[in-house]
This record gives sequence, C-alpha cells and structure tokens, in this order.
Amino acid sequence: MKIKVFEKFLKRVAKDLIFYNVKKRKEKKKALLLYSTQPFFPFCKPHHTNNLEIISIVDSLSDFGFCVDVAFYDSRRRLHYSKYDLIIGFGDSYTRSLGKCKKGSIKIYLSTGSYFLEANKNEIERWRQVYRNKPLFISNDRIELTSNPLNTFRSIFFSDAIFCDGGQWAMETFSFVNRPVFYLGAIAFQRFSFQDFHRNLSESKKNFICMVGKGFVHKGVDLILEAFAHLEDLNLFIIGSPEKGFLEAFENEFSLKNVHFLGFLDPNSNSFFEICQKCSFSINASCSEGCSTSVLTTMGAGIVPILSEREGVEADDFGILLDNISADEIEKKVLWSSSLKDEDVFERSKKAWLKVSSSYRKENYAENFRKAISNLLESKLSNN
Repeated sequence: MKIKVFEKFLKRVAKDLIFYNVKKRKEKKKALLLYSTQPFFPFCKPHHTNNLEIISIVDSLSDFGFCVDVAFYDSRRRLHYSKYDLIIGFGDSYTRSLGKCKKGSIKIYLSTGSYFLEANKNEIERWRQVYRNKPLFISNDRIELTSNPLNTFRSIFFSDAIFCDGGQWAMETFSFVNRPVFYLGAIAFQRFSFQDFHRNLSESKKNFICMVGKGFVHKGVDLILEAFAHLEDLNLFIIGSPEKGFLEAFENEFSLKNVHFLGFLDPNSNSFFEICQKCSFSINASCSEGCSTSVLTTMGAGIVPILSEREGVEADDFGILLDNISADEIEKKVLWSSSLKDEDVFERSKKAWLKVSSSYRKENYAENFRKAISNLLESKLSNN
C-alpha cells in the first residue's frame, strides 16, 4: 500500500522534473523529448506501453548522436529551448518551444492519436448518441482540452514533420497540413506464447472480450452492450475501468446474463490468461484511437479482433473489420464470427498472435522511429 502511495506521489512530482542527458552521452548535439518523465523514475513500473515507447525514442535519438533531455509535455518548469538541435513532443511545452528554439533546429510533433479536433468531433458525436438514449450524468475525461486550439494547430504547422503512433486513419487526419507524416506504431505487451492456450474452439468462439482503457463511451462500449442484448447465446466479458456514472446509466445492460463485467485486469495476471483461454474473439469499437494497445494485448494472447479502422491496428486477413461503428454492425459481425468453422478460428487466432510478435515489438517501434528520423534528417540536409 505504501509503495502505491509513493508511486502516485512520484508521478505528480515527475511532471515538474527535467531529466538531463538520461543516457549520459558526451555528444555536442542536444535533443529534448516533451512527453513523460515517468519511465526514468524508480518504482514506476511500465503499466502502459507508452513508457516503453519513450525509452525507445530516447535510445534511438542517442544512437543518432544526441544527448537527450526529457520533460513532461505540460511541464510548468522553464525550459531553455534555444540550446536544442532537435525538439520532439506535444502539449503546452512543445507549443512554447516553437518561438524560442534554435535557428535551424529540427521540430517534430509527436502524435499519440488522430488530430485532436477530429478526435473531439467524434467524441462529441458519441456523447450525443448516448444522451439521446440515456439522459443521465456520465463523467467524461476523454475530450482533449487546449487553452487555445490555434496554438495546437501552429504546433503542427510549424513543425518539420509529424511522427504518429496511429494507423492510416489517424495519419490521414493530418492531411490538412503540408508536412510529412511518419508512422511509428505501438509496442504491445505479449507475455504468453501461442502454445500456452488450449481453447475448446466450439465453446470459445461463443465468448468475446471487450478490453478497453479509459472512456467507455469513447470506446463504444455502450454500442457493444446494445448489440449483445440481442445475442443471448453469446457471452461478453468486459475488462476496464468505466467513467463515473457509466455503470449506473447502463445498469440494465450490465445485469444481462451474458454480460460479465470484470473491471481492471493486469494483462500479465493469471486472471487475464484464464479469460483469454475462454474466448476466441475481441470486440472494439472506438470512435478515435492512435494504435489501440488493448486490441494488441488481446491479439498477443491469440484473440481474433473484431474492430473498426479507427483502432489503428493492422488486422490483415485475420481480423474482422466493422464497416461502421453501430450496434447493428457489431451484432452482425459478432454473429458472423461465432459461426466460423473451428479450423478458420484457429488459423485467425494464430495469425493474430504472430502479427503482434512480428510487428508490434520494441524492436519494430525503434526501427520505425529510426527510419523516420533518418528520412527527416536526409530531407533537411537536401533542402539546405
């Protein structure tokens, strides 16, 4: 208990700390990463894969000959931007850097999802749909707030490039600005080997996981619940922590016999393994994502994804793509999935596991980042 309290204290303190030359290099070139300092704190475990991505960015920049400093994206500390040859990040700290950076320095806007106005537009539409049917108070912490939307636009417009964690859909939301957009992807937690699972496919294909992060409305959980209200012979297991008021607003749906709310589960736990052993499919219907690590986590356990293109995950020929984000479409694809032959489900399951192990590892993220940096540096040199 004391360790958890100490962890929370460290996270609050981390926002206003700057970690200088985290790799202890002696190079003359300096780079500043404006994201999060949590990975460099003792006792802070990598509960989210973005910590692994931050470490990968720092390692890659060091390999390119930079001494790397790291600060929080909304740090209140005064930063001396003019000493940096490269600045990468987002948020208020990044916006402030643009008017104070060194002449000729490289500026990279780091996007962890779609363009924020596009994400907010989709989020607001989701809330409009929910309140039309459920006029009850549900808290919201997914809307991306900014004191001045124009500042965020300027941050993007005056950058040399955009590095995006998201897939094709998220990258295309930046098409309005004439800047190169480079794909980074995401890092997935994958504890289990494919051989660890011994599913009874005739039973497991009747069971579906909905694993989501914060924002159940944003993630379309209400639509998934609506769909499963008509699918009494199929089971839905929901993993995640809903926003305040969501459980009360959807009390009737959560009381259905085929809906099982599990709360938060550590993806490294035996409890998570046991649920994945029971299920063959996941269902995700977010209105806007970068690259959904929830989808990747279940795929890493051999779960076949049913998803929208906005999840940002490459599902190739094994995944089942939603044509639109609606309860009717979810119901249609869930029914179709449950009717697949066992051999087909097994092959899709194996491909899902292999996709994560081959495309969403730390090495893949680092390679994508290095390619992006290399292409950007080459472009800068050719234009000078």
